[in-house]
Amino acid sequence: ATQNFTQMLGVPSNPGNTTRPAFLFMGREWQKQFNAFINYNTSFSGLHNINAMLGGEYFDNSYLETQVSGTLAPTDDIPTVNASTVFAPGANYSTRTQFRIASMFGRLTYDFDKRFLLSLVFRRGLEINMRNLGLVEIQTLLLVTVMFSV
Repeated sequence: ATQNFTQMLGVPSNPGNTTRPAFLFMGREWQKQFNAFINYNTSFSGLHNINAMLGGEYFDNSYLETQVSGTLAPTDDIPTVNASTVFAPGANYSTRTQFRIASMFGRLTYDFDKRFLLSLVFRRGLEINMRNLGLVEIQTLLLVTVMFSV
């Protein structure tokens, strides 16, 4: 409570609320995603056709959480935690988590006279799950398809 002249100098003095508790909790999440693709098609001799595609993706999800509580600020004029002089042990913390995926992929197809088809597909991904020390996982996929048509 804000002190007035009577509270400060009156007999007996009444200092009002001297604990002045303050508390802050904040949680924030960010998410980003980027994709890119490029395609290329060509034919030669009227019978040979090639199609190529290359792409990439980046995904990031981050979370930040903070909690601070304190007491005994010297004045009521600043009701925020930064004015506190005593902070309870164990009550204040900050944590951050982050999850990322970065991958690239591609496809190459070849056909001869639209009858014989060869297709190659690949994907390589990097997954990072960061909480304290973190976890990193790399995955690779290669798929080969051959088709014939009469």
